[in-house]
Amino acid sequence: MRIGHGLAAEEPFWLMTEGDTSEHDGTWYEMELAPFRGTAERLTAYQAGDLDAVVISPQAQITGTSRGALDLYSIATIMRDADPDAYSTTFIALEGSGIDGVEDLEGKRMAIIDEGSQLDFIARQGLREAGLDPDTDAQFVVFPFPAQEEALRGGQIDVAGLAEPFYTLAMSKGGVQDVYSAADLTDFAYDLLTVSFDKQFVEDNVEAVCAWAADYAAAMDFYKADPAVAKQQLIGTSFVTLPPEVYLSTNDYARPDGGVVDTEGTAQMMDAMIEFGILQESDRIDTTTLVRPGVSLGH
Repeated sequence: MRIGHGLAAEEPFWLMTEGDTSEHDGTWYEMELAPFRGTAERLTAYQAGDLDAVVISPQAQITGTSRGALDLYSIATIMRDADPDAYSTTFIALEGSGIDGVEDLEGKRMAIIDEGSQLDFIARQGLREAGLDPDTDAQFVVFPFPAQEEALRGGQIDVAGLAEPFYTLAMSKGGVQDVYSAADLTDFAYDLLTVSFDKQFVEDNVEAVCAWAADYAAAMDFYKADPAVAKQQLIGTSFVTLPPEVYLSTNDYARPDGGVVDTEGTAQMMDAMIEFGILQESDRIDTTTLVRPGVSLGH
C-alpha cells in the first residue's frame, strides 16, 4: 500500500508503523509511506498512479470527486475540527497588531494552505461572521502550515491559520495571540483529515484494506487511551521534528473512537462551503458515496 500523507497531527496513522498495534502488517498488507508538504502534491502523485491512498480533507475529496479527478473511499478518520471540547484550527495574529477578533479582519492578509481548502473555509467563515465579503474585504495568501509563523512574524501576512503542532510552537515563542478558531463559528464538528483509498484498489484488495482498517482502529484506540504515552513513542522518529518538550505540550484535535468516518458532518460542511461560495452547487455530491460499506470504519 503506497500511502501519501502530511506532516502534522497524524499520530494515530503514524503509530501504525511505530507502535505495536498493526497485527496484520506484513501478512495482509505492507505500507510504503510518502510524506508531502501539501495536498496538491499528494493528489498529483495519486493521479499519476504513484499512490494507492492519501491523507486528504473531505473538502478536497468532494471537489475532486465531483469534478472527476478523484475516485476514493474514505476508510478512516484521523481527526475532526470545530469540536468545542478539543483543539480546533485557530487563526492568530501578532500581539499589538490590533487584530483581536473577526471584526478586525477587514483589509487583512490571511494565510490559507490552498484555495478551496478547509482553512480557506474557516477564513471565509470568520469574515462572514464579521459581516465582511470574503471576496473583496480581505486578501488570501497561500502558505503551507510550517511557513506561516515565519511569514506572520516577518510581515508577509497579518493573520496565520494554524493546525497543531504549529500553533503550540508559535505560542511557545510568544508575541502572538488568538483571533478566532473553527469552533467559534459553527455548531457542528466535521472530519478534518481522512485516510482515503483508491476505489479500484479497495475492490481489488478488500481483505487487505479491511485488515489495514482494523489495525488503524487499534492504533486510534491506543492513542486515545493515553495520548502522552503514544506521543512519547513517536519522539525520535521522522514524524516528529519539534523539540520533545514542545511536541508533548501540543493540544489535540478531536479523535473519533475507532477512527470512524462521519459522512453526516461532511455533508453539513459541504452545505456550508456551497453557501459561502467555496464550492459550487455543481460540486454537491452524496457524501455516503465516499465510504465503502463493510470496509470504511463505522459503515
